[in-house]
Amino acid sequence: MEYWDRIDHHIGSEHLSAFWAAYPLVRERINERVSGDPHCWPIDWLGGRLQPRLPFGNSLSVGCGTGALERDLVAKGITGRILGIDVADGPLEHARAEAKASGLNDAIDYSKADAWEFLSRRSGFDSIFFHGSLHHFERPEELLGLTRRALCTDGVLYFDEYVGPSMKDWSWRKLLQANLAYRFLPDKLKRSPRIDAPINFEDPTESICSSEILDGAARHFEIIERRDYGGHLLLLIFPHLVRPEESPNAPSREEFARAISTLLDWEDRLSRYSVLSRSRSFHSVVLARPKTGC
Repeated sequence: MEYWDRIDHHIGSEHLSAFWAAYPLVRERINERVSGDPHCWPIDWLGGRLQPRLPFGNSLSVGCGTGALERDLVAKGITGRILGIDVADGPLEHARAEAKASGLNDAIDYSKADAWEFLSRRSGFDSIFFHGSLHHFERPEELLGLTRRALCTDGVLYFDEYVGPSMKDWSWRKLLQANLAYRFLPDKLKRSPRIDAPINFEDPTESICSSEILDGAARHFEIIERRDYGGHLLLLIFPHLVRPEESPNAPSREEFARAISTLLDWEDRLSRYSVLSRSRSFHSVVLARPKTGC
């Protein structure tokens, strides 16, 4: 809780510089993997995919953090009314201030609430969103069962999540492909001698049961769309790369960009031949509707 209550763990230049998906070339490839267009973000793709039934009138965002998703959903006409819930006070205060500054506070509410307790007693939502929050929950299948019951029968679930190995699942075998790719990069790009498991010891909830998310979703929902967008190399390698102009011997911007493009191409090849490579995307966008009779 204390870890996520700090705003600098959500926003700011230091946070973004360490985040693989914020690098422009990576962001364009993610967009392309999800939407088919490097300039069409997943939320824009979602709006086009659901256009006939928009805007939603009663939406919920679980683990809303600083509120960027809710502002985007309202500004783009995907929902006319949304409630964001979180357990961290600092991000909630920031989210309320940003909604007011954007002139969207009439359409967005924020509440401090425990997701388990909240979902167990509320129903009637026509859309529920998780954006980088579902992988922080233990027992995701059980939580998704509560999510299904909180939705209308014709409601939709949308999540954009890390679905890779859970914290307890890391082994040298799961790091082998990333370490092999890292080995082939120029030495001036390497911050450390090898790639280690991406375990955040400050946050015991990070990817606690992430590998169970997709199976849990399939248990309770009919999957309408699933768009995998990688990270099985970049998520692991990006924090270990020396940034341009970081030191006199640092790579140039062109060298750094070339390395990122190479890694992205390798990710695409591993995904294309996943049966042979045994490589699986670490991130997915999923659009789903509740199963009946569960």
